[in-house]
Amino acid sequence: LHHQVRKAQFEVRELEDLVKNLETDLRRTGDRPEHDAKRQRIKNKITAAKAEMAELTATIPADWEEKHKAFSEVQTAYNKARRIYRSHADGAFEPILEINKMLAGSDALEALREPIAGLKPLLESGKPEDFIARVAEVSRMVRKVEGTSRIRSQLSRARKAIRSKKPSPEKAVKALDKAMQLFEEDTAWRSRAARELLPGMDAYNAGIRNTIGLRQLSRLPEEQSLYAARCNSGHRDISLNF
Repeated sequence: LHHQVRKAQFEVRELEDLVKNLETDLRRTGDRPEHDAKRQRIKNKITAAKAEMAELTATIPADWEEKHKAFSEVQTAYNKARRIYRSHADGAFEPILEINKMLAGSDALEALREPIAGLKPLLESGKPEDFIARVAEVSRMVRKVEGTSRIRSQLSRARKAIRSKKPSPEKAVKALDKAMQLFEEDTAWRSRAARELLPGMDAYNAGIRNTIGLRQLSRLPEEQSLYAARCNSGHRDISLNF
């Protein structure tokens, strides 16, 4: 029924456009006697188009609006259920991806211990411009490790404290101490998580990554890729939604 009605409505709209164009041609056609034949041909086309429009409109069932309303309610419920499913599915897998990224950066973070710890001695004995440049360099190194925004924030505070019009080494030292504290906390929990959580997370990940976790993967597994490549999809007429 939906396809039948949508087809009829589409054809009616095309005929409406045709009638508008013909009526424009009719107005532009001169009213001199030599134009009478042309004017009559245009009028005949308009009459035929309007008659066809009436026939097409008559094919639309009287209860179409009621049935379309019922369809829209079902479609709305389906779309809502689909969104809820996707939200729950993504919510079940996204945290695993984020934690795995953090744990994968454990060694990279540990490698930054010396660069971060070396900032305080540089502040106390070096030139301010050297300290500012080194903090910027270390911050870029830290940025490459997932989940280190709090450490970077403290490094930024230390840099700003020295770049200020009224430099404050005390504030910079306080920020560097806080950055080092956060570094120790991060390396500690990552190390513990790798020992205690990673085995269970790997099992959980393996169980859902090829099902509800597919949407979050950067690349489809080979089996799913080959299936998708065959393009077995059934194309839907989205005009039914309007």
